[in-house]
Amino acid sequence: MQLGDKVRYAQSFLRSVSCYAGPMACAWGTVVGLEPFGDSNLVLVNWHGVELPERILECNITVKGSKKALRESYS
Repeated sequence: MQLGDKVRYAQSFLRSVSCYAGPMACAWGTVVGLEPFGDSNLVLVNWHGVELPERILECNITVKGSKKALRESYS
């Protein structure tokens, strides 16, 4: 994940919190920062048009158009 990437919440994360619709499921944003957090990173996201938490664990979001995003869209 890099600065400027377009991201959204990962489908696996949305399922784990029972969020199948609404602003969180449709939201997308731009990565504006990365902060080390243990073995992972906290990703700072500037969400477009919605108010959502700015810091998200890297494993809970996916880059739009990535292989992970495409795999999740078919599962």
